[in-house]
Amino acid sequence: MREPADTETKDASGRYDLPLAAAYIRGALAGTDHPLITQPFDVLDREMCEDLLALARERGIDLHHLKRFDELPRVRAVLGFLRGVCPEELLDVGTGRGAFLFPFMRAFPGTPVTSVEKAGRRADMLAAVSRGGFGMLSVVQADICDWGAPDAS
Repeated sequence: MREPADTETKDASGRYDLPLAAAYIRGALAGTDHPLITQPFDVLDREMCEDLLALARERGIDLHHLKRFDELPRVRAVLGFLRGVCPEELLDVGTGRGAFLFPFMRAFPGTPVTSVEKAGRRADMLAAVSRGGFGMLSVVQADICDWGAPDAS
């Protein structure tokens, strides 16, 4: 993932993770002919991302699951460890509210992530984030106990 050009990580209100929210909105509106949806993700600037938030409000897109939250101490500790081992890829099982996944994607923007998520709505939300600009995120909707993981994974 490359964040949009010249953006900070939170919107003007401080409520949302701006690049993540922009990607979700773009993914949710994929297939529409709006210029903010059709141009490459990495050319978006802060103003364009804010415009995407306004567009989401106009279209009634629910963004509550993308509210920004402080990084948890345990997440900081794990990310510190991972910086030392430089993972080539990550399997995230049960994303929940993204308390680990989203900070990981910011800290390791080029690292492919597979998210196995049982909840259909959560899997759909993550798939929209992937379509909208976080292409290194792959989403599998499955129960990890029943998922037929690829060999040697």
